Amino acid sequence: MIINSKVPFTGKIAGIRVWQSGDKLIGAAINKDAVDPKTDAQLRQRIKMNNILDVYANIKVALKENFEGILGNRNAAGFFRSYNLHKRPVWLTWYQKQMSCSLLAPYVVAQGKLETVEYSFSENIFTTGINIGALVIDENTVIGDLADAICRNNEGWSHGDTLQLMLLQQQITPSPDFTIVEKRNNDTAGELKSIKSAVFQVTINRDYNKLLCQQPMFETLHPLTEGMDVINYNGMLAVRVKDTQDFIYAFACVHGRGEGTKRLCSTQELLLSDTQMYDRYTTDAAFTRAKIDYEPKRRR
Repeated sequence: MIINSKVPFTGKIAGIRVWQSGDKLIGAAINKDAVDPKTDAQLRQRIKMNNILDVYANIKVALKENFEGILGNRNAAGFFRSYNLHKRPVWLTWYQKQMSCSLLAPYVVAQGKLETVEYSFSENIFTTGINIGALVIDENTVIGDLADAICRNNEGWSHGDTLQLMLLQQQITPSPDFTIVEKRNNDTAGELKSIKSAVFQVTINRDYNKLLCQQPMFETLHPLTEGMDVINYNGMLAVRVKDTQDFIYAFACVHGRGEGTKRLCSTQELLLSDTQMYDRYTTDAAFTRAKIDYEPKRRR
């Protein structure tokens, strides 16, 4: 219907939605029984996306140059989403989403043509496939010595390349009961503790005056105050963690080369020290709980 009014306005009034179209005001009755047209498949996609976006928020500052052919944080966000949508979904409830909760998952954190850096976890140590020979890593190690050790002992590495080490930490919580959908005034978000992170990146060049320990960490939302314990483990570059009874860790090592849109990267994903929480939140029962919690929000 066309509304005759000398005073232009838009919005809702007396069960009618009003909007401006050219020089006319158009009104339409609001159907109170209308249902959000999202299908179950669309709802699954919506819930699936939530954890991807919130994990990204924790480490986005470190991902700006981790996907080939892009430049800038906004583009990195799009690539991070697209590469991780095929991963096994993490099902979080509507309330957990409102509280910006997230769960560590084996997400892709770099994508490109350089050879993938291999790494494994055992005995509280993430060990990479980067051979550094007999190099001692301590407070006296300089960047030039690390660069020489990497380039001398590993094919495909050159001076001027970048090395990025990423470590994320999340406290382990008791197993939730996914057969129950708690009321929103209960502390359902308490099942998932905040993710803390430390990201270290260095250009491996012939700088024999700068100490490795002086290289700054990336500033992140919840930084690990103790940083990372980078070590030589059986001749390999490695990172040692602690308190694995209380915390889950996720680790990645990224090889980069060049700058801007011509930058090359290795394809890497996060490796979890323990998958128990991830496994619990990817079950059908976890999805059912999340779906039930989202259902009332589908009606408007």
